[in-house]
Amino acid sequence: MAQFFIKIRPYAAKSAIALLSIAGLALALILLSPQSTLAASVPASPAVDQPSTPVAEATAHQWQLGMQPAFSPIKEKIHHLHDGLLYIIFGIVLFVLVLLVVVLVRFRASKNPVPSKRTHNLPLEVVWITIPALILIALAVPSFRLLYYAGQNPEASMTVKIVGHQWYWQYVYADDAKVAAAAAPANKESGKDGDKKAGENAVATAAPAANAANAEPVAPALDFDSRIIPTEELKPGQKRLLEVDNPLVLPVGEVIRLQFTAADVIHGWMVPALGIHRNTVPGKLTEAWVRIDKPGTFYGQCMQICGVNHGFMPIVVHALPKADYDKWLAMAKQQTAAGQPLPDVSAISSIAAPANPPVSIPKN
Repeated sequence: MAQFFIKIRPYAAKSAIALLSIAGLALALILLSPQSTLAASVPASPAVDQPSTPVAEATAHQWQLGMQPAFSPIKEKIHHLHDGLLYIIFGIVLFVLVLLVVVLVRFRASKNPVPSKRTHNLPLEVVWITIPALILIALAVPSFRLLYYAGQNPEASMTVKIVGHQWYWQYVYADDAKVAAAAAPANKESGKDGDKKAGENAVATAAPAANAANAEPVAPALDFDSRIIPTEELKPGQKRLLEVDNPLVLPVGEVIRLQFTAADVIHGWMVPALGIHRNTVPGKLTEAWVRIDKPGTFYGQCMQICGVNHGFMPIVVHALPKADYDKWLAMAKQQTAAGQPLPDVSAISSIAAPANPPVSIPKN
């Protein structure tokens, strides 16, 4: 038995070296891939489609393969990681299948009536421990990079607070960020250098109050509820269990900060086409960011079992060009202040919304 191990040790060592080399090469290709390299900052906004461009709609269609089309940078990187994992999984499954076929053919009972009782093989054990470890590292590195990218807090042009209720969503458009910045303290240093420094700090502390008093009046934040449209009230072309009375309207090409909380139980705000899934937890405020690259309509649903009507609180996001969004926001503030319903997005947008167009999945 000892002589047998001595004979196969060189072949096992060569096989281990070859497998380690292949795994190292695969790891290097994954880490050095330009698409997997995530910048520390949010990428620059692409050119926004002109109003004459037809809108896209993230909807399912017959014989669809893969995930929904990506309409945000985070979702695009999720697609890239997903596709890379598929190649690795396919290789592992193919390798295991080959091993099973070899075992079934070469070590079947008719060919080996007396089974071998050999145990342990140090080179082989090193291989089947090292290779999976390298594969896990190759998967962990791009995964952590994507988590870091999605968890950033980039400078945003607007903030929307999302509150989950049983069983509807509440959207609160925060006040203008410029006014908030004007009211922020201009000097945060403490008096550590004597009375002179303390006097300067006192003047600096009084300055923000004066700036806030002299600032222009802030328009009231837009606050509205979004509820499902019952089946019997749907209009032709609308989708059952997915349409709402007041959708969330956002501008295209802008970095938007989203804040999440809940008023009663845990809900889950998820829009697959935008790559966003956050739980809304009572008493806790979490954040995410999104930048929608193209105008369109995007659908989502609550992803946490929150009660008897959990399946009846859908999410609809309308992304409009900046000019159309500004027009909608101004009208929405006026109408809500007058106690009127929100304006219809299709009436505001210069883009004609399609009824239910087929969606082609872009290549990543």
